Amino acid sequence: MPATSRELDLDLERAHERARSVLLHQLRLLSIAGYQRLDGTDFLARDDFSRIWERWRIFWTPDFDATAVEAARYGATMREAAANVLAERGADIERDCARGAALLVDAALAGLGAQADALAGQMSALIRGDNDFANVAKALRHLLYLHRYDRVLIGRDAAQAPIDFQPLVVEAWRRGLWLLELGGRTAGNIDPIINGVSLLVECLEACPEALSRSDLVDVFRRVSVDNAQMPAVRGATTGGLWTMGAAADEELLQAVADFSDPAHLGDYLLGLFGLAREAVQRKADLLRALDGVLLGYDDDQFLEAVPSLRLAFTYFTPREKHHLSLTLLKLVGAPVAEVETLAPLTVDAESAARAMAFEARLLETAGRYGLRGAK
Repeated sequence: MPATSRELDLDLERAHERARSVLLHQLRLLSIAGYQRLDGTDFLARDDFSRIWERWRIFWTPDFDATAVEAARYGATMREAAANVLAERGADIERDCARGAALLVDAALAGLGAQADALAGQMSALIRGDNDFANVAKALRHLLYLHRYDRVLIGRDAAQAPIDFQPLVVEAWRRGLWLLELGGRTAGNIDPIINGVSLLVECLEACPEALSRSDLVDVFRRVSVDNAQMPAVRGATTGGLWTMGAAADEELLQAVADFSDPAHLGDYLLGLFGLAREAVQRKADLLRALDGVLLGYDDDQFLEAVPSLRLAFTYFTPREKHHLSLTLLKLVGAPVAEVETLAPLTVDAESAARAMAFEARLLETAGRYGLRGAK
C-alpha cells in the first residue's frame, strides 16, 4: 500500500473513536475525495452486531481540493455543511418513508442530532403518504432499532436531548397494520411481506406499553380468513396468531386442510413457517396433517406442489429438517432401524423431481400397454 494511504479501524463503542467516525461520516456525506469506508457494522442491514466497528481508508487524491471547494457551498463548518446535505436529500423524498428512515440512520452516523430531529418531524408525513406495506415495514425496522436497540448512534452529544422515536414507531406500526389488511400485495418477492408481518409482532413484543395487542390480533384474524389475500400472507398471519397464543391448534390444522390445493399449499406454508418456524417443530399433529395432504396427491399434483414446498422448507436448517423427518417417520410407525439410518438425498432436488416425473410417465405408459407388473 502506498505511503499516501492508510487504513483505520474504529471501535464505535469507544467515545473517542466514535467521534472520529462521526467526522468521517460527515466527510462521506459531503463526498470529499480521499475517505472511503471499507468495512464494518452495517447499520442499515444490522445483520451482525457482535462487534460495533468500522474500517476506513484515508488516502491522498488530486480530487481532494476540488471536492472540498464544491462542498463548501453547503456551509462554513463540517457539521453545518453535512446537515445541509441531509436537509437537501430529505427535501427530495416523497412518499418513501423507508428512504426517510435510512436518512435518519445517516444523520445518526454523522452525529447530526439536530438534523435527525428535523428528519424525524418529516417522517410522520412520509409514513402517512406511503402506500407500500413492504416499504413501511422497512422504515418501521429502522425506527424500532433507533428507538429500542441503538446504543452507539443517538444521544452521544450531551448538548442534544435524546430523540424520542416511539411516536414514529407507533405511527408506522399502525400504518403497516392498515396497509396489511388493505392488501399487502407485491409484484415481486413475497419475503418482504412475510418479514413485515413478523416485524409487526416483534414491535408489539418490544413496545407493549405503546402498541395494542388486540388491534394486532383483530387485523391478523381478518387477514387470515380473507380470500382476497395471498396464501403466503394468510399463512403468515395465522402463524403470528399461533405464536402469540391467539389461535388454537385446531385452527391451524383446519387451515392446512383448507390450503390443500397443490397450487397453494407451499405458499401458505411459506408464510406460516416464516412466523412460526420454531413452534412448527414442536407440533407433531401438524406434520401428520401435512403428510396426509401430500399422500393424497397424485403424481402430477405432487410435482406441482414441490417447488413451493421446497421454498417453504428453506426456513429450516438442515439439522431441523432432519429432525422433522425423523419425527414424521416415528409418527407413521416406521421401523426403528429405518428411522435411525435415514439417508440424505445424494442428488440435488431438481434432479430428483425430474426423475420422479420421468418415472411417473414411464409407469403410466407401461401400464397402458399392459407391461407394468402387479403392485
